[in-house]
Amino acid sequence: MNKTISINLSGLLFNLEENAYEMLSQYIAKIRNTFKNTEGSDEIVGDIERRIAELFQDKLKLRQVILVSDVKEVIEILGEPEAYSEAPEDEPEQSKADNNTENASSSPKRLFRVPDEGMYGGAGVCAGLGYYFNVDPVWFRLGFTCAIIFGGTGLLLYIILAIVLPKAETTADKLQMKGEPVTISSIEKNIREEMSRLQKKSGNLGQQARSSAKNAEGTLNEIFQAIGKFFSTIFKIIGKSLGVFMIILGGALLIAWLTVVFSGGQTTFSNDNSHGEFSFPTFAGIFFSNENHLQFFLIGLGMLTFAPILGLILGGTRLISPTGFLSPWPATINGSLFIIGLFMSVISAALGLSEYKNSGKIIEPVTFIPPAPKDTLMLALVPESAYNLKDFADLDEWKIYLNDEEPFLTGTVSVDVRKAENPAESRITVEKKARGKDKKTAIRTASEVITYLKQDGKTLYVNPHFRLKNQAQWRAQEAQFVIYLAEGMHLSFAQGTREIFGDIPNIQNLVGEELEREIFQMGPDGLSCVSCTASEN
Repeated sequence: MNKTISINLSGLLFNLEENAYEMLSQYIAKIRNTFKNTEGSDEIVGDIERRIAELFQDKLKLRQVILVSDVKEVIEILGEPEAYSEAPEDEPEQSKADNNTENASSSPKRLFRVPDEGMYGGAGVCAGLGYYFNVDPVWFRLGFTCAIIFGGTGLLLYIILAIVLPKAETTADKLQMKGEPVTISSIEKNIREEMSRLQKKSGNLGQQARSSAKNAEGTLNEIFQAIGKFFSTIFKIIGKSLGVFMIILGGALLIAWLTVVFSGGQTTFSNDNSHGEFSFPTFAGIFFSNENHLQFFLIGLGMLTFAPILGLILGGTRLISPTGFLSPWPATINGSLFIIGLFMSVISAALGLSEYKNSGKIIEPVTFIPPAPKDTLMLALVPESAYNLKDFADLDEWKIYLNDEEPFLTGTVSVDVRKAENPAESRITVEKKARGKDKKTAIRTASEVITYLKQDGKTLYVNPHFRLKNQAQWRAQEAQFVIYLAEGMHLSFAQGTREIFGDIPNIQNLVGEELEREIFQMGPDGLSCVSCTASEN
């Protein structure tokens, strides 16, 4: 019983008799030794091993083990490497091949596709047909193109051939495609020719790439220079136009700034009702209790607002003329003015904030006669004539009244309705709040808040604004009327009261104008609408 050995040849597993294995090993070793100093030796040996594996596969169709006779037959087909290596140097390649293939018959042609030689990354069907029929592949490409254009069947036939035909991957495949014998010499010759062709192609491509790169570089430089000149001209035009605009805007703002400064901060105020004079220093004075602090703030604010205006003018001149119409000193002085003005404004603001450290609150009773339990108390606003709504500057919740006397500051009053602690006692209080540098000052400032509430029978007239005494400083003053109603008492809101009564808590969560003209009753859980429809309730 002969011993068998399993080997892996070109990725395939074969079982060889021990003698056959030794003969094959010696043969492959001689091949490696023959081509060890040859360029592309690994590719040559690899292709020879793949060819041996193909021949072995044909043998395995009859048996499962490769015999010595099989190895001898493969060696006769491929030839001995000594015959190739011992040929004279000047002997033609064809003579070397003949020496190696005395016993080798010409291989029959096989049809492959050659993707490496396909056009535009194609499947290489036409190139394979050209090799098989010894015809220029161009004619096959032309034929397929005409068939596609005029008949439409060319594309289908090409796809079928691309799927059915095997791809020529190895050197043996390419030799069989040409009908040449697959021997050691032919494999070596084919690989040398392919490497030479690739090197020549690589050199030509490199030379073309360098030439193209040089030409492209010159063209790109010209393009970029033209683009740069175009955008440079555009930017110059935009810059000069912007410079003119900045000078005009800065000049207009400078005139306005000088007008305000030389008028002592006086300006004309107007609204839909009337117009009058408004003094910014007087307005700023309501935030500062110290005159020196006020003047320090006004000077700093003047410098802080002047610097950007001058900066617009200087920047505009620099855009119009690269060197500018002025020396660098004005820009340096302008920057210094801005920094000094910012410093003075921040310091004065910090000193002003020291007046708001503490908060104070006082609660004062308001004269109130509760109506009979069956009657309804009405909340309404006092007529406009009672608090002079004309000639005022609106500052959101705060307003500055402008009249024949010195202007005074006012704010919005809020109203809240709560359940009385004592069921038999209904009352009204006014809560006043303010801030100050200490608790005592804050309470005194809060006590100076002036409010207005007047009762006329079953109607309470509320002034929606409180006011401060003349020349009083603003210290975040607040005022709120709190109406305590006994359980069972009724209350309604007159039209126009939504601004100050809009957020009074009630069971139905009615707000704003939903409260107006409705009758509410104070219950155990608060106000409840008794005049609302069932769906509203």
